[in-house]
Amino acid sequence: MEVEEKIAVALHPPRCPQCGEELDYLDYFAYAAVKSQLEIDEGGEADWDAMEILDDTWPGSIEYQCPVCGIVMFHDDDSAVRFLKGKYDGPWGDK
Repeated sequence: MEVEEKIAVALHPPRCPQCGEELDYLDYFAYAAVKSQLEIDEGGEADWDAMEILDDTWPGSIEYQCPVCGIVMFHDDDSAVRFLKGKYDGPWGDK
């Protein structure tokens, strides 16, 4: 982010359109294919290995949400990035 953008965001931080909270990040949710291994440990409990993401996210599954109230604000990376940089002027959520 350029110096001018940092100053603009510092002076006018982005706010959630629903709850009005100032936001410096958004929560990201998406579905993706993952691989792991399941074993039974010595104590008889299920033990999964670390999960490896195999593919890109499933089409249509991306959601960027307000970390305070949970409203879905965006479904694409570009809009979410523009919002956090203070440059988003499009519609909100599923509108």
